[in-house]
Amino acid sequence: STEGKTTEAFLNLSLRCARLNQKEGKTPVWNADLKAVYEELLSGKIYDAYTILGEYLPNFFYLDKAWVESKVKELEKLEDKAWFTFIVGYFYSSKVYDNLFVLMRQHYERALRYDFEGGRAQELLAQHIAIGYLRDQDDLVNDGLICKFLQTAKPETIERFIGFIWMQRINKDETDLGETPELAEKKKHWLQVITPRIIKLWQYIFENYQKTQKWDKKFEKVNSELVNLS
Repeated sequence: STEGKTTEAFLNLSLRCARLNQKEGKTPVWNADLKAVYEELLSGKIYDAYTILGEYLPNFFYLDKAWVESKVKELEKLEDKAWFTFIVGYFYSSKVYDNLFVLMRQHYERALRYDFEGGRAQELLAQHIAIGYLRDQDDLVNDGLICKFLQTAKPETIERFIGFIWMQRINKDETDLGETPELAEKKKHWLQVITPRIIKLWQYIFENYQKTQKWDKKFEKVNSELVNLS
């Protein structure tokens, strides 16, 4: 939309100004006038501004860490329509950052309660939670995001969730390039850190569904996916 293109142009201009400052040896700060314009877009309920804020949250964090921390907290109480555009934009961003995963905790909680009616947003939420767990940003405790997800997700969603985790393994294309220091370090990390967490997750899913769910054909498919995590 025109509003979306205009909003994105403001962000790009802000980033350009900040990077020029950094190149000149100055602190990369967000131009106050440009920040004020973005605040007006948000307060005017320009939904594209919320989408772009979510999608480019790491860039806004680079521009003004304190502003993002305050804004993320403020948006926790945002009405559903604007919040939906923000969180979907965030899910569609290209990478999950550890610092933002922690900062966005309450938004993940809200997303778990929100009815996305299936679709890509629900799947991306599951992927974010999987990454947070593998990176030790979340754990299998009662108030953990991953526990809340597993206790409420449908079997087909859990099946895709397990498949996503399996895809994070070291693949053949990487090993075909030969042993490098980076690959050796990745293998070590996978063996010492990731593998124990996957085993722990496998046990939790199996025991949870064995105790609380009817073990029908749908959950047999979940069980077959768990074999990949072994």
